[in-house]
Amino acid sequence: MSCGEEAERAEHHRALTISCQGKQYPAVWSTPASDAGSPRLGVVLTHGAGGDMNTSQLLAVSGALTAHGMACLRFTCRSPRLEYRVKVYKAAVAELKALVDFRCDGCFLAGRSMGARAAAMTAAALQREDEDGFVLGVICLSYPLHKPDSSSSSSSDLRSGLLVDLHQPILLISGTNDNMCRRSLMEKTLTELTTDHTMHWVEGSGHGLQTKSKDLQDEIYKKIVDWCRNTAGGMFVKDEHVKGVKAREVSGCKRKQDVAGGDEGASSKASCNNKPARRKATTRRRKIVGKK
Repeated sequence: MSCGEEAERAEHHRALTISCQGKQYPAVWSTPASDAGSPRLGVVLTHGAGGDMNTSQLLAVSGALTAHGMACLRFTCRSPRLEYRVKVYKAAVAELKALVDFRCDGCFLAGRSMGARAAAMTAAALQREDEDGFVLGVICLSYPLHKPDSSSSSSSDLRSGLLVDLHQPILLISGTNDNMCRRSLMEKTLTELTTDHTMHWVEGSGHGLQTKSKDLQDEIYKKIVDWCRNTAGGMFVKDEHVKGVKAREVSGCKRKQDVAGGDEGASSKASCNNKPARRKATTRRRKIVGKK
């Protein structure tokens, strides 16, 4: 059964509006048909410079998440100004935290293309305010590292600063033929990150992450689901185990890369723990409170 077919059976949808500076932005709150238990995880998801929250890729991501017990709040904001999109994104995160029909223990910020930049910038802003550690990580689909077909490796021409400044874990998914994310430039950027990150390359795919292989498409959504679960898994402990458990400190960073659809389909890992981090990243174990 495909992710889309699973979604038809698993999702509950509710239309919402996100309020920001006197304006209203459409959103859809999708929750799983059955409660997967603790921790309850949510994903805030938005689109790129074109399209809206109902693009096929965002619908597929939302469907994969709800089919596997997670909730998804996707929204539309077509403003060409990145800074304003971040304001709307922050309002969407606040909306998710206030929802009571599926109260989340934590969430991930996700976006495609320009939406990925907005997710990263929102996470960077919230990490200075997010004292309860509600934002668990960032998911970037087709992160636009540079302008289309640019060959410049100058830091002033790259949009790498948003990623370098993050302290939350990051999942990046890009096509090997993406004309806005040259692989050599992205791999150089990855060496500069000081947080846990995973890079997933989709062989032969461009900026739209389109591929003729259904298996490769499903692998993208499976990667997102598995990464969310694995990332959240080390951040929560059950109530009965809270006593005597101390916060786990993680310094430096881990780098993991894999290529989908390559000749060998191999994955490689490299450690950069010997590289001093800008700030020690701390992954806090959070207490899970039972919800009705």
